[in-house]
Amino acid sequence: MNAVRVQTGARLHWGLFRPAGPPCDTLFGGVGLMVTEPGTMVKATRREVGRHGSARFGTLLERLGCRDIELELEAAPPAHAGFGSGTQSALAAAWAVARLSGQSEDPAALMAASGRGKRSAIGCHGFFQGGLLLDEGKRRESAGVAPLLDRVDLPDDWRVVVVLPEEPGEWHGRREVEAFMSLPGRDDLAHELRRMAGADLLPAARAGDFRSLGPIVHRFNTMAGEAFSSVQGGVFASPRIAETVHAIRAWGIEGVGQSSWGPAVFALCRDSSQASWLTEKLASIHNHGLWEAKPSRHGASLNDGARTP
Repeated sequence: MNAVRVQTGARLHWGLFRPAGPPCDTLFGGVGLMVTEPGTMVKATRREVGRHGSARFGTLLERLGCRDIELELEAAPPAHAGFGSGTQSALAAAWAVARLSGQSEDPAALMAASGRGKRSAIGCHGFFQGGLLLDEGKRRESAGVAPLLDRVDLPDDWRVVVVLPEEPGEWHGRREVEAFMSLPGRDDLAHELRRMAGADLLPAARAGDFRSLGPIVHRFNTMAGEAFSSVQGGVFASPRIAETVHAIRAWGIEGVGQSSWGPAVFALCRDSSQASWLTEKLASIHNHGLWEAKPSRHGASLNDGARTP
C-alpha cells in the first residue's frame, strides 16, 4: 500500500460546561454533534526520503518519526469557523500515517500523535465514533483527552443546516488562549449545564423527540454562551451571528445555536424537506458558506470506507 485517504466530517460544539475556574476543578466538558458536511479529506503517500515534506503536518510527521510520507489536505471546512477542522485534519493525518507506516492505530495513540483535545474532547471522540457526544471534562493540567460520558445517534431522517453569516477567523490562536484565561468561573452555569445535558438534552435526543430537543438545544447553547459574554460581548460572538440565530428561530426552527466561537450557526431540521426549505431561505441572505448535512452515525473512514478502530 503506497497511498491512503482518510475522510471525516465536521464537529459542531454546542457548549462547554465550565470554560474557566481553579485548576483543581473539572473544566471544559460539554456537548457536541458530528455532522457529515463540510468534510475533511487527507491523503497520505509514500515519498522519497529527502524530498520536501508537508509543512502543514510537519510536527505530526516528526512526532511519528515518518519522513517518507507526504500528507495532502484535499478537502477541509473553513478554518476557525466552529467546525473543529484542526482536530479532524490532525487525526485524519495521524491515522493515515499510522496505516502506511505500520504504527499503532489505537485511538489513544492517534489522539496523542495529533496533539489535539487539550480542552474539548468532542472532536477527538467524534472522529472515531460520530454521533451526539457528552464530554466529561478534565482538570486544566491533565494530560490526554477527557473521557466520553455518553453518546447518542440521532434519527436517520434528521438534518442539520449550517451557515456562516460572516467571515471566519476571529477567534483562534493567542486571542482564544487569552480569552479563556480571562473568563470568570461560573459554578451556577456549570452545574445547570451538566444537569440539563444529562437530564434533558441527551434523553430527548435518545428518544428521537425532535419537538422537545430543539428548545433544549437552544437554551443549552445560549446558557453556555453566557460564560463567554465578558469576552465576546454577549451570548453570541457577534451581532451578525445573533441576528442569524434569531431569524432562523423566527422562521419556526427551534434548535439553533452558535458552534464554538462561531461564526458557524447550526439549525436542527426534522427532515430533508425542512432542511431544503431553510437552505433556500438562508441562500437568499448574504453568507460565507452554507451546508445541508446529516448527523454522523459513525467515525471517519479510511480508503474504501473501512470504519475507524
